[in-house]
Amino acid sequence: MENENVNNIIKLYFHSFDVFRKLEVTPRDFGSGDLLYQSEVHTLEVIGYNPGINLTGIAIKMDISKSAISKFAKKLIDKKLIHKSSEQNNKKEVLFFLTPKGNTVFEGHQTFEKNTFSGVYNLFDELTETEKAFLKKFFMELINRINIHDC
Repeated sequence: MENENVNNIIKLYFHSFDVFRKLEVTPRDFGSGDLLYQSEVHTLEVIGYNPGINLTGIAIKMDISKSAISKFAKKLIDKKLIHKSSEQNNKKEVLFFLTPKGNTVFEGHQTFEKNTFSGVYNLFDELTETEKAFLKKFFMELINRINIHDC
């Protein structure tokens, strides 16, 4: 009976993981008329919170390569969601800003996240500090104990 409980918990965990994965891979329109993937929206989000940020700054904040950011930026420029500019005293330094259309996506994404995740935040608010500590410890241990070979 105990193994059945453990298997049910594991199934629930993976089901929740699949729900989040589907959110990540499904392109959405956040008010601009463009279907955007989460990688593009997260790039817009970093620029929206950090106007005038450079390529390296975006890469650091998103923890991905500068070449990946460069590809996202090109797509976002082509869709007229961001624009780039140079500093007056350093023409080599490229800075990124949202366009009005990009700002529409930025605000639309904030609304989407609030609506989508408010139930999750409410759920966490209902947990005791002991329950939150247990969950944190559990997920940290889960990550450490999963034996991954050649991934």
